[in-house]
Amino acid sequence: LNPRSMLPEGESCSRPRFLNVPESGVAMVRQCRDAIERAYDAGIMRQTVRLAVVPPDQPIGGLAPQIWTGGPEARYASAGLPLTVELLRQVKANKSIDRERRASILPPTVTAEDVFDFDGSGVATASAREGSAGDVKAAIFFNSLDAEYLNRWYATATP
Repeated sequence: LNPRSMLPEGESCSRPRFLNVPESGVAMVRQCRDAIERAYDAGIMRQTVRLAVVPPDQPIGGLAPQIWTGGPEARYASAGLPLTVELLRQVKANKSIDRERRASILPPTVTAEDVFDFDGSGVATASAREGSAGDVKAAIFFNSLDAEYLNRWYATATP
């Protein structure tokens, strides 16, 4: 994605731009939501979003790494799934509704399901109340073992 295309209309990119690093899961979700919506408005329908793997109520960063005593399943249940569900609740991606009106749309219904319980992978779907044009899907912690499932799932996710 060309960063110049993400500038507000009429704004020059001659000055340096800085990306603010979020300090919490809540701030991270908000920043990701805004980036997803800007990319969607620019016509980018399939996106990869990487989130810091921290529980939503925990600060990001610090000197000590997060320890996941339950392995991938705990990482998925404590951080990956809650962050993804909250992100999908906030994303409003219906191009038939202008950006200003999207803010007033009610949150979608979000459902999630595990793909393989042993590796902590899953999928989540946000079903928009205003119709399927605003639906959003997310794959969570997929790996190469999940590729066949992911390919079938993507086929049903694209309009």
